[in-house]
Amino acid sequence: WWMLVGVCRSDETVFDRGEEVLGVAWHPERDVFVTCENRAIVHDYEAGRDITELAIGFRATGVAWHPDGDLVIHYDAYRLVAHDPWTGERRYERPGGGDTTGVAWHPNGDRYLHVLGDGSFCDVDARTGVGEVVHRDPDIVGLEATTAYDPKGEHVIAFVRGRSEARL
Repeated sequence: WWMLVGVCRSDETVFDRGEEVLGVAWHPERDVFVTCENRAIVHDYEAGRDITELAIGFRATGVAWHPDGDLVIHYDAYRLVAHDPWTGERRYERPGGGDTTGVAWHPNGDRYLHVLGDGSFCDVDARTGVGEVVHRDPDIVGLEATTAYDPKGEHVIAFVRGRSEARL
């Protein structure tokens, strides 16, 4: 389970970032995960070490690992950036459409969802970068939210920072 600044097993801290973590995503098949805030770092869970630091430029507010395991995307203030998680190489960058606070890949990997600070959920075609607002929640305007698809890609859940309830 997660604490504010570290990954914990029931009685030991495995990683201590020393800073707040705003996003985390597990590799789909390996014991590797990525965290983000002022830095985005790929970690080896079993070895307890950092693998790669991704150059993000700004405070990252959401991170997601592509289902094939070969691409990590994150949002900073107003853009999406895709990286090779093993080399840190920047693959592409796209405008984000607003202050994004959460991002999740659809399980089939052909699109992703991001949550904007205005309460919008935007579904984006990963190949073209074209997106559309599929839901708007006025109760989360100005708040940070994180989001995830269920394994079948049929439902989305969002948690809002500072609140305990989930939104479906």
